[in-house]
Amino acid sequence: MTDQVPTAAGSTPGRRLEASAVAELSAGFGGQLVQPGDPDYDQARAVFNGMIDRRPALIARCAGDADVVAAVKFARAQELLVAVRAGGHSVPGYGVCDDGIVIDVAPMKGIWVDASAGVARAQSGLTWGEFDRETQVHGLATTGGRRTSTGVAGQTLGSGSGWLERKLGLTCDNLLAAKLVTADGEVVRADESQNQDLLWGLRGGGGNFGVVTSFQFRLHPVGPLVTGGMMVWPRARAGEVLRFWRDYVETVSDDFGSAPAFLTAPPAPFVPEHLQGRRPSGSSSAAPVPPRTARPWSSRCGPTPRPTSTWSNQCPTRWPRASSTTPLPPACTSTGRPRTSPS
Repeated sequence: MTDQVPTAAGSTPGRRLEASAVAELSAGFGGQLVQPGDPDYDQARAVFNGMIDRRPALIARCAGDADVVAAVKFARAQELLVAVRAGGHSVPGYGVCDDGIVIDVAPMKGIWVDASAGVARAQSGLTWGEFDRETQVHGLATTGGRRTSTGVAGQTLGSGSGWLERKLGLTCDNLLAAKLVTADGEVVRADESQNQDLLWGLRGGGGNFGVVTSFQFRLHPVGPLVTGGMMVWPRARAGEVLRFWRDYVETVSDDFGSAPAFLTAPPAPFVPEHLQGRRPSGSSSAAPVPPRTARPWSSRCGPTPRPTSTWSNQCPTRWPRASSTTPLPPACTSTGRPRTSPS
């Protein structure tokens, strides 16, 4: 399972692996083994959250199921803490650990699309951008991440909220089957006819069921052209805009996907003092921009669940309802105009 919480006993801080044991693993390993001191070690251990700085004793970059089996058995024999990585987008950094082994499935990027059946089988190293590129050849898609660089595996196993969820459900709602390597190194399949409880757990249940090596998804007609874009207003109008958005999404078609966000200036340590409050180079305006104080990012708050929905997100805070006749506040920039672009 990708980006799951590292959980194992027996790892010792600062532990160095025996060269003979690593050599034995390497003899039958089809991918790449990376250790501290190797030229690409720092790149191989890096994850999306730059604040995470962990140093595994070994990174096993797997080329296929056999490598995953070998890495799992090696971890058991050496009593190593295990982290599993695919896209590496986990904010807490579950895709890397200190002093243990990282089973990295990112090199496993095979995908097979059966357009007539509306099904795709995808290996766990794919990102959503890579997945969509293949399914959109047939005008098909499933609910994926909001960033093209998000890993298919971590998104799916964490339930999977995306732009298409109002119409198609969460990513895990479209998971038909999965193949994984269990903790004892056995390769099993979970679907509606075998290991049903395991499939139920994989549909958003989080980590530690095993290392998933491939997924089978239900696909739906989407695109290949969609209309989308960003609409921007000043922060002072946030209450007005959010009240309108809350009521609007309850009335429109499920084809409409949206999410509100607050865009803030980064804290001072991330911007050199001499650049704070300045316009980008080449700006036509000479007027200085006043420095902005960073505020915490707002949490995403979805529409109120419909009675028949099991996957909509419910906002814990309800703003006072605006009148149903409230007009859409005009955007302060031209970026609010919808654009037509490839899905």
